[in-house]
Amino acid sequence: MEIQKKCYIIGSGEFEATYFHPGREDYLIAADGGYHRFVSLGLIPNLLIGDFDSIGKFELSDEEAREKGIRIERLPKEKNDTDLLAAIRVGLDEGCRDFHIFGGTGGRIDHTIANIQCLTYLSIQGCKGHLYGSNYELFTITNNRVTFEPLEQGMIAVFAMGDRAEGVYLTGLKYPLINATITKDYPIGVSNEFLGIESYIEVQNGTLLVVHYLTIL
Repeated sequence: MEIQKKCYIIGSGEFEATYFHPGREDYLIAADGGYHRFVSLGLIPNLLIGDFDSIGKFELSDEEAREKGIRIERLPKEKNDTDLLAAIRVGLDEGCRDFHIFGGTGGRIDHTIANIQCLTYLSIQGCKGHLYGSNYELFTITNNRVTFEPLEQGMIAVFAMGDRAEGVYLTGLKYPLINATITKDYPIGVSNEFLGIESYIEVQNGTLLVVHYLTIL
């Protein structure tokens, strides 16, 4: 069975190394200032991409990059795609369908919101995308279901990404929903909890943002 390579992207925001576990076959991208995270981990990314407004002293010359085997893609400062979305597009071109994004939260709130929208872009493409914060991960599902093992503990929340998400099921959680509709203006999906049994979240029509806490609050 062929191993599907994952795409690991590090940006310049808050970074929690606990959940950063790329394999040899995976594709590694430094988005602008995220390059210094790779340096601190002793890893070499396949690609360094961005407009280089936050990389600072870690900027590489083209010659140094070639010696390290790093491809550099310099983006204009005035552009439509964010550095992260540009990185995601490269990952898709490389054949990746499973994305793990670090350094994309904290700092400027508009950047964090933009990165959450990138998760929606991935799920609409039929891909998986995980955005990791200090003690949580964010991901979106579009017309799909995600299942959690019985050992899962702690809290979880869901929000509609769009006007409404229909056919929502929260099963095996403290506060279940059955064929519900979640809208963008009523936060009914906050502060749910795992019960130590298999559980799942499903949306039949629309996109849900899932906030999954990785440590018990």
